Amino acid sequence: MSEHTSSLHEDNTKENLTNHLDDLEKFTLLNQLYLGQLLGNFQIKDQGRRCRFSGYVVDLDFD
Repeated sequence: MSEHTSSLHEDNTKENLTNHLDDLEKFTLLNQLYLGQLLGNFQIKDQGRRCRFSGYVVDLDFD
């Protein structure tokens, strides 16, 4: 797990593939975080700026 985490931080120039995932694929990844009670790192764009958040998924509903 530590090798995987390290590789994620090594190259910030790589394209984030989650931009190309459909809603079901994103839900599946979020569900894995939820079930494993794992810490997630999220990056969103808000008015042209990148915002980063870290946290746990405490509730999940696919509507």
